[in-house]
Amino acid sequence: MNSDPELEERLLRWIDGRSGPDETCRVETLLRDDQGARDRLRSLAETAVLVGDLGRAGAWRAAAGSADPGPTTVGLRGGARGWLWPAAAVVLAGSLAAMTTLWLGGRRTAVARIVRATGASGFFDARGRSAPVGEPGWKIGSGDLLATSSGDAWIEMELRDGARITLAGFSGLRVYEDEGQMRFLLERGSLWFSPSLRNRQETLRIQTPFLEVAASSAQFDLQASAAGSLARVNSGSVLVSRLQETAAVAVDAGRQVSVDLDHPGPLDVQPQPRPITRWAARLDLAPEPILGRWLASDRPGRMRLRAVPFLVPTEAKAPILIFAVSLTPQRNSDRPVQLRRASTLVFRGRLEHPVPVRFGVTTQRMQGVFSGRFEIEIPPSELKEFDGHWEVVLPLERFLPTPPQLYPDLDGLELTDVYALTCDEDAGLELNDVELRPAPGDVGD
Repeated sequence: MNSDPELEERLLRWIDGRSGPDETCRVETLLRDDQGARDRLRSLAETAVLVGDLGRAGAWRAAAGSADPGPTTVGLRGGARGWLWPAAAVVLAGSLAAMTTLWLGGRRTAVARIVRATGASGFFDARGRSAPVGEPGWKIGSGDLLATSSGDAWIEMELRDGARITLAGFSGLRVYEDEGQMRFLLERGSLWFSPSLRNRQETLRIQTPFLEVAASSAQFDLQASAAGSLARVNSGSVLVSRLQETAAVAVDAGRQVSVDLDHPGPLDVQPQPRPITRWAARLDLAPEPILGRWLASDRPGRMRLRAVPFLVPTEAKAPILIFAVSLTPQRNSDRPVQLRRASTLVFRGRLEHPVPVRFGVTTQRMQGVFSGRFEIEIPPSELKEFDGHWEVVLPLERFLPTPPQLYPDLDGLELTDVYALTCDEDAGLELNDVELRPAPGDVGD
């Protein structure tokens, strides 16, 4: 049965969600009862990892000056063919590993429980069934996926040994076990890990599409995007390796390591750089936004990032429609950005018609964990018009913490993202520029 092309096609349809309800039920029954089908599923997972290796190798050759290798194609046994980028291959491999854990006849046990969740947060079980993240105490098992789909969303979960993971907004985290060891796949976004205060601490492994972190008693944060990953250690020590490489490097407190497609070669552990208090978004470099859609420039030198719509769930009423744009300094600055109460944020942009605009920042402690969001709503009368666009200068002392309040103010915290949004209607919100100006007397870096 392992070489049956029809079986392979059915498994591939089931993996990517193209199976109908009846076929899904038949495939799941087959996986539960047929060892050959489970073996074929494992083989597909191994092939996905191989695709990731080949794709990364091609990308590194291109970065070193070779011709662009284009997407990698690998022949799957049984006649199927797949076009997978490296990151997609690793995500698929992690998802398949989680599914395999669920269907190999072992008992599905809780890996973690929800402590707190806010904003647009979703839960998807190993069979793809979705639901909003539940109340505190909601159990997370192997194969489940947690996803945050808005800037004001975050999820804090406690692992079975007492350690905690906090998932940031616009992030996706797959949970699974491998021979009793906790594993997680950060498909995109950011998370913070805090070790258990108990004596016994399990070693867990967190993967991104580019690297793997093995840790037990360390506090660290991890960022993952389509272009690379960054791990920063704030206490203790972790082991970091590239995916599919046996060699690992130790990363101690106060140090960091990054992997990206533009810089191939061995892992290079560096001290975490000193923070800066002056930052500009540099939209002219077209950084990868957290949220937004690039528009054609209306004149030389002016970039346009358009807000995009999404629904924010609420507990007591219908979801709220908002139009938002969001950027992070972590994708266009090699140094952390520190906020000061006396600093100011300057936004420049455009509206098709006047409406209130809400501006906000997401923060974490310097060399620490998630610390909440701070916002201010500005009426259209405060948006200073010029040349068909507007500018607003906002002292950070005017920003207020959003529920649940984690810190009373943002003084001394690290900026993880900045955003602007309008509610209920599409007012054509665009951002052309964002700048953090230091407090008087602060040199900025």
